[in-house]
Amino acid sequence: MISSETRGSIAGGGISATGEGLTGIIGGSTNQNELEELRTTEATVSGGIPPVDPSTVVDAGPPLCTLTFNIPGLVTDEEPGQEYPRGDITVTIVGPEATVNATITFDKTAIATIVVADVGGSFAFNLETRQLTYNP
Repeated sequence: MISSETRGSIAGGGISATGEGLTGIIGGSTNQNELEELRTTEATVSGGIPPVDPSTVVDAGPPLCTLTFNIPGLVTDEEPGQEYPRGDITVTIVGPEATVNATITFDKTAIATIVVADVGGSFAFNLETRQLTYNP
């Protein structure tokens, strides 16, 4: 298994980011040249695969708004022929009016499920058609 990390920074126009490590694990179920997993990680690596860490993007506004997302492990090549990922992405948006928490769940199908805290039902996002549907 090989780990590859991309680090960068976002700055300018009131936008900044922290914890911007994004690590891809190369391996695969049928050969050693495929993206096996993607996760948000600590920006500083001291050897090996870095620990999972959320990333935050801040818009200084006005109004001040932050977006924090965490990818503990989005598995892309768990078995031969896998077309869609498996795993969760958690998202928190904080603004002056409210805080919104959501989870996007991928289950190796073309449909990702989005659950927003304090909102009844869920949303289905079709990864192929990019269509969003509300499910009460």
